[in-house]
Amino acid sequence: MVLDTLIALTPTIKWENDQVRLIDQTKLPLEESYIETDDYQVVCDAIYRLVIRGAPAIGVAGAYACVLAANKIESDNTDGFLKEFLMKADEIGATRPTAVNLMWAVKQMKEKAANFSGDVKDLKSSLLDLANEIRDDDIDRCHNLGL
Repeated sequence: MVLDTLIALTPTIKWENDQVRLIDQTKLPLEESYIETDDYQVVCDAIYRLVIRGAPAIGVAGAYACVLAANKIESDNTDGFLKEFLMKADEIGATRPTAVNLMWAVKQMKEKAANFSGDVKDLKSSLLDLANEIRDDDIDRCHNLGL
């Protein structure tokens, strides 16, 4: 199907090699340009400047920004990690506080972290799993709209 091919060729947001790859929607349709980063603050800036657009895409970007933020936290202590993560997650949500999907995704990530029992390494992996789930759910919803 043509739609499946287009979606496969032009993902808005992609997680690869511990980085987020975002299409810069401010340059469309004249130019196809991407931002690749492992810095959650770059993703925050992209959300703020509307480089990434559309409520669901902003939510997915926020979830991946949470993963990037988590990956930069050096604490091996779960309590110390959680304290720093929650502050960074609030910072991510503050980039566009009226964006419902962003706030929802950040809340999901914060709840996952707060309710997790295990070590920091497993928590970071669990946060990535949740961000991928949020992305996959968005893709499924888009496919279902096209039916």
